[in-house]
Amino acid sequence: NDLVGTDRAMSDYLVEEVLNAFAPRTRHVLDRLSICETVSAPLAAALCDAPDVGEVLDALERETGLVYRTGAGQPGYVVEPLLRAHLLADLRRRHPEVVMSLHECAARWFAAQDMLSTAVDHAVASGSEPLLVDLVRRHGLLLLAAGEHARLRDVAARLGPDVLSGDPMLALLAATATL
Repeated sequence: NDLVGTDRAMSDYLVEEVLNAFAPRTRHVLDRLSICETVSAPLAAALCDAPDVGEVLDALERETGLVYRTGAGQPGYVVEPLLRAHLLADLRRRHPEVVMSLHECAARWFAAQDMLSTAVDHAVASGSEPLLVDLVRRHGLLLLAAGEHARLRDVAARLGPDVLSGDPMLALLAATATL
């Protein structure tokens, strides 16, 4: 991350020699997927709002090696870490509102898949307090049962005493996580 963020020559190389070779649609897919370390085809479809994005990922894996599969069962895709770091830094710089929106989309997707810890992490990254409050109110008990006490304490600290005192359920979850 430091190399891509601070080394102009590395960034210029990635743009000129790698990214400019891609069609706009492929670049769009890579930009949107840069918010996740690993992405499944269904999550990629949600982030890109394109049901056939798995085909783009398969082609990138086959033709470039910049995307590779990982995991057993339903595989995930990983964008090569140096490239992903550049894409994410560039997207944050050019379109921070898109990054926030993508994290919101990912949070909702992970919550629907009952991957609650990851959903909360993306809600935090989105900066959307209403989304974070909603997720914790709906799934906080499951997070507690799963032993996610530290995560809930971090969320409580992020939300602050004003939000917690105004919502008995959040206050209870925060107190229980602290105990």
